[in-house]
Parts: sequence; C-alpha cells; structure tokens
Amino acid sequence: MKKILFAKYNRTRREEYQISTCIYEDDTGCYVEKVALNQKALQHINDFEKKYMGLKEIYKTMKLLKPNVLKDRVIFNYIKGVTVDGFLMKYVTNINSLVEQIKTVISNTYVYNDDYVIDFYKTEDFVTVFGDIGNLSCRALKITNIDTIFDNIMIQGEELYCLDYEWVFDFPIPLDYSIYRSLLYFYNKYNAYISESMTCKTFIAEFGYNLEIQETYWNMEDNFQQYVQGRNRCYIY
Repeated sequence: MKKILFAKYNRTRREEYQISTCIYEDDTGCYVEKVALNQKALQHINDFEKKYMGLKEIYKTMKLLKPNVLKDRVIFNYIKGVTVDGFLMKYVTNINSLVEQIKTVISNTYVYNDDYVIDFYKTEDFVTVFGDIGNLSCRALKITNIDTIFDNIMIQGEELYCLDYEWVFDFPIPLDYSIYRSLLYFYNKYNAYISESMTCKTFIAEFGYNLEIQETYWNMEDNFQQYVQGRNRCYIY
C-alpha cells in the first residue's frame, strides 16, 4: 500500500509551472514524484530529461538524480542523508563558525568543469527571465541550475547529490548568482538567529558580494520570481 510521506503543491505560480512534489513509500521503498497539475505544466515536467542531459557533465563534485519521465510526471529515487542546509543549521548560533563552514561548502560544492564556464553576455532570453540588469563583467555558465540552494543538495557519505533541477536555463547566467541565491535563502530561513549578529547584506558581503552586485542579483531574483509567479506575483494573490 502506498503511503504519502511528504506533499507540496506549487499553485502560486503561472499555470505552466504548477506542479506537485510528493514523497511516497510502498513495498519497494521510497521515491519522489513530481506531477503536472494541469495540461500547461506538462512541458515543464517533460523537460526534466533535457535538463538532466544538459547538466550531468557540468558539476565536478555533485551528482544528479536521474529522472524517470512518464506522461505527466517524473519519478526520482529517494536517497537518505543530510542536506547541506541541515548540516549548516548546527552553526547558526555561532556566526563566525557558520561563515567559515559556508565558505568551505561553497568551495567544495559550486565547482564546474571548465568547458561550461564562459564570459557573461546578455541575451533576450536572459532579459525575459531576469530583467535588463545592465552590463556585467563576470564569468557565467553556459547552462545553469539556479536552484542549487542548500536545501536542494544532499550529503550522503562522501557524495553530494543535487536533489532538484527544476529551474534550468541554457543561456549565460552569472556564475555567482546561484551562490547568492543560496546565501539569501539560507539567511531568510534562519533570520531569527543570524540577524542577531548580521544584517542580510552584511552576511552576504562576508562571501565577497559588495553592495552593488547584491543589488544587481536581488533585482535578478525579483524578476525571476515575477517570471514564475506572474507580474507583481499575481498568482500568489
């Protein structure tokens, strides 16, 4: 008999991105299933195979869970371990230790094969998703999974696994933007602890992001959220 261990429904998005994520347990064990919640979201589900093929050679230290794409759903193996977020949570009451641990995580996790690293240049697709942010002189990835936040990376023994690659784009995106997102979401999640020692901007500055680039990446993030949730986040309301 199939038992639900976890369920999340993403309905606060544009219709083409509305999916559910569930963890099930049956006689064979546990597995993760993402399902399109309407016809428009089918392409979003079916694209997981393409995303997997595009990303699987890009990381030096992370592995990807292979998708099993069916008609309206995609199934992943369930792996046990501790997320990077769970590992770092132990340090949130000691800001100096936390910063050092995050620096170690960044240097060991966000490591890419040289063939995928290029100079950033702005494309029309980039502007559609992330807005017209002006000219940036930085390194970028040819194809990027922007959702490699600490919650989405699992530590299993000596291995690192990327648990989710729903938001993948095949145009240049600044390499450090994905790391910025990880820092931003981590700070917001543990704000009650970290804010006693640092503001969000001061925290992120610890990792080499000056205020100007933080503003740029925040604008990118705001535009991305409106791309997913509708202009002015109308699907939330």
